[in-house]
Amino acid sequence: MATPIINQVDSIFFDCYGNRELIDREKAIELVKVILEENIVSFQKVRLSTKSLNEEASIIIASALNKLEHLNELDISDIIAGRAEIEALQVLKNISQALQKKQLIKLNLSDNALGAKGIAACSNLLEQQNELRELFINNNGLAIDAGELLCQLLLFKQPTNLQVLHCFNNLLQNGGAIALAKVIENSPQLKDLRFASTRVRQQGGSVIAQALCAIHSIEKLDLSDNTYGIESAKYLAKAFANQPFLKTLILRDLALENDGIIEIVKALTLNVNTNHNYNHNHNHNHNHNHNHSIQININAPLLETIDFSGNELTHKCAKPIADFLISRPNLQKIYLEENEFKTNGIKILAKTIQDHSIELIELILNANEISDDGAIEIVKAILNKPKITCLQLNANKISENGIKTIRDLLNSTNQLTILGDMDENEEDDEVDIEENEEEDD
Repeated sequence: MATPIINQVDSIFFDCYGNRELIDREKAIELVKVILEENIVSFQKVRLSTKSLNEEASIIIASALNKLEHLNELDISDIIAGRAEIEALQVLKNISQALQKKQLIKLNLSDNALGAKGIAACSNLLEQQNELRELFINNNGLAIDAGELLCQLLLFKQPTNLQVLHCFNNLLQNGGAIALAKVIENSPQLKDLRFASTRVRQQGGSVIAQALCAIHSIEKLDLSDNTYGIESAKYLAKAFANQPFLKTLILRDLALENDGIIEIVKALTLNVNTNHNYNHNHNHNHNHNHNHSIQININAPLLETIDFSGNELTHKCAKPIADFLISRPNLQKIYLEENEFKTNGIKILAKTIQDHSIELIELILNANEISDDGAIEIVKAILNKPKITCLQLNANKISENGIKTIRDLLNSTNQLTILGDMDENEEDDEVDIEENEEEDD
C-alpha cells in the first residue's frame, strides 16, 4: 500500500494520490498512522483522491482529519470508486460531518458521481463555509436538482468569497445553469470559471452570460462544449466586454456560428471607457478588504488566449476576427480548429498577422478545409516570429507538395520544430472550385 507523501515545501501536505486502491479498516489505520499515532496534526492540505474508502475506513480517516486544527484545503475527489451507492453516500457523509466545523479555502469534490444525493451527503461540508475560495465539482453527475441544492448551500452568505469555480462534465442543463448563475453573480471575486460540458442550451447560456455581467474580476473563462447558440451571443458579448482582467476565453463548441462570434469580437474590439468602482483582490490571504478604484477598458485589454474552435465559422468571419486581432497586442494563443474558414478565410488572417506584427505563441488551425495556398500564406506570415512555438495545420486539404513547401519554408528559418503533425491532410481536387464560389458570395 502507498504511503502518504508529506510535503513541507510551502505548507504541510498530507497527500495520498497515486495508484487506485480499495481502502478497508486495516489500510485506513496504516494510512493515517502519522496523525493518530505519531500525533502530527499540523497538516494544512489533504488529498485522498484515488483511494476508494469503505464505510469503516471513512470513519477512521474522518476521525484523523478532524484532529487537523489548521486544515484549510481538502481534496476528496474520486474516493468512492467501485462502491455501492448506499455505502458511497455514507462515506461522503462521514467525512463531511466530521469536518463540518473546518473553515476551508479550497474544496475538491470531483469524480464522485452521485448527483444531488452526493451533494446532500456533503452538505455539512459545504454549508457555512465563510472563507471558501476554490470549489471543484467536476464529473459528479450533477443534474438540475443538484444545481439548485448547491445554490442553496453556497449562498448562505452573500456575496461569496469564491475565486475559482470549476463545474465540468455534468448534466446540469438549463435548470441547473440558471440555479448556479445566482452563485456566479453573487461572487464578485470570481477569477476562474469553468462551466464546460454541462449540457446547457440557449436559455441557460444566456442566464450564465447575464450573471457574468454582474462581476468584473474574471481572468479565465471556459464555457465550452455546450449549445448556447447565436441568441446567447449578445449577452456573452456584453459580459466579456466588461472584464478588464480577462486573459483566457474558451468558447469552443458552443454553436455560436458566424453571427455569434462576430458579435462577440466586435464588442471586444470596441474601445470605450467606463468608470467602475469595485473590490478586486488578487492575493490569496484572508484579507478581503483591499479596495481600489480602476478605470475599465471595455475591450478586455489583457486578453492572451482565445478559443473559438468548433463553432461552424466560415470565411465570412475572418475579417471581423482579423480586426479583433489588430486590437490585441497581448494575444498569444489562437485556437480556431474544426471550423470552415477554408483558404480564403485563412489568407485574410495570414495577411493581418503578417502586416500588423502580431506576435503569437500558438496558432491552431486544424480541420479548416485549408488548401495549399492558404496554408503556405499562413506559414509565410509567421516566419521569423521569435515567440511562436506551435503551428497546427493537420486534417486540412494540403497536398504532399504543399506539405513539402511548408516544411522547406520553416526549415529555412530554423522553425520546423513548431509544426505539428500533418499526417491527416488529404488533397481535394474540388478545392479551387469551392474557393472561387466563396469569392462570389
